Amino acid sequence: HPLTPSRQGRGERDLQEPCLKATWYKLLTTAKINDNSYNMGRLKSQRGSFSLGSLIFLAVIGAGIYAGVMMAIPWIKFYEVEQLFKDQAIKLKVAPEEEVKGAIKAKLVSIDVPLSIDDVQIIREEGKPAVIKGIYKVDVDFAGVYKYTYIFKPRGEAPKSGGLN
Repeated sequence: HPLTPSRQGRGERDLQEPCLKATWYKLLTTAKINDNSYNMGRLKSQRGSFSLGSLIFLAVIGAGIYAGVMMAIPWIKFYEVEQLFKDQAIKLKVAPEEEVKGAIKAKLVSIDVPLSIDDVQIIREEGKPAVIKGIYKVDVDFAGVYKYTYIFKPRGEAPKSGGLN
């Protein structure tokens, strides 16, 4: 029996809507799983490649570490020389000056400090603790881009004697 126009329109819509819904539902739920073009763009950029921003970041971090190490080495050597001067100033109480100078010269050569033994001053005054001091320069070259000159003035003094005066 023929359907009335109102019923026929409704019936067609009822038949079409579930098909459309099923088709769209199927497309939406399977698109992310099966559609390789959806995921491939993101996967290719994540597969071991670096973006320009991350390369610049790594270069800045590397340059900072390099500069820090280059600046720290002269300071470490300066503190070694200062400790050497303090130790040898204490030794001056019992050892001759030439023996102390020889020990200082040997240590300066071994730690590669550009301080000549002629530039080391040993000061001994009556009633005062012995003092050893010097001055030297160290040039730090940052890969030919920048050059900085440190001027170090190490000084070592024997502790004051704690005897009764």
